[in-house]
Amino acid sequence: MANISQAAPLLGSESETGSNTTPLVIVTVLFFMWGLITALNDVLIPHLKALYSLTYVQAMLVQFCFFGAYFVVSVPAGALVRRIGYKRGAVAGLLIAAVGCALFYPASMSGYALFLLAFFVLPTSRCWATRRRHRAVSRSRRPSIRLAPRSRRRWEAWSSCPAAS
Repeated sequence: MANISQAAPLLGSESETGSNTTPLVIVTVLFFMWGLITALNDVLIPHLKALYSLTYVQAMLVQFCFFGAYFVVSVPAGALVRRIGYKRGAVAGLLIAAVGCALFYPASMSGYALFLLAFFVLPTSRCWATRRRHRAVSRSRRPSIRLAPRSRRRWEAWSSCPAAS
């Protein structure tokens, strides 16, 4: 019985890192930012339809490009975030979001295809940063209710799907 050691504090616990309030606020603001971007698709579709004289099918390509990006980019983004780390992955996601937003300016002066490209790039950034967001939230919980590492990996994989987040 003397050989049993005390459990080490969990990485990211309150005693080791101090308060997690600021990172949690930042993550929450980012969550609402990406939610706003997703909600703006429905507002932009009628305007693009009128501006470019699009059919209903052509206008719905906005939704197809936006949500198709999750299907195309989720697995490669998860693998790359695992390789470069969560912090760098979050920064890369924010930079990709900035590029996607910046693409709307040249798209307004050119054709509809560049709008579709911009609508593909924006959710790509969300795929990059979603894993970081859930990691930060899971670290902010009390240690007694934290998920086991294997359960956390399953939760992070599931929560990177657009329907789950």
